[in-house]
Amino acid sequence: MATKRVNGDLPAVDAHQLQRAFEIVIKRQPQSITWRTQYADLASPVLNDPSLAVQQWRQALQLSPDMSAYSRFLAGYLINTHRGQEALAVIAEAQALQPALRNDTALLALKTKATQALNEGAPTH
Repeated sequence: MATKRVNGDLPAVDAHQLQRAFEIVIKRQPQSITWRTQYADLASPVLNDPSLAVQQWRQALQLSPDMSAYSRFLAGYLINTHRGQEALAVIAEAQALQPALRNDTALLALKTKATQALNEGAPTH
């Protein structure tokens, strides 16, 4: 339902009701990557709260059993959805948690792409 709301397919669903639902389910299942990523995906484009989105992306990243692959996936997804600031936050978090990722060529390329998009004024959140 959250994905449909983010995509505009369910405009009648109140975003703040979804937010409350996510807060409840995350409180009950704090280790769920799925709930945190869906909440993050709702937070920035629908709730206009990029800081909440970044908080949830970071939590999801920390819960991932394969942080390097997941950080690449998240950063790529965020760049493709014009959310460069969030992508940079995910990359920074991954590199802080696993310093070896500071030399990861894929993450460095994604970081460059996100930075270029921001510098060119591409719409990012």
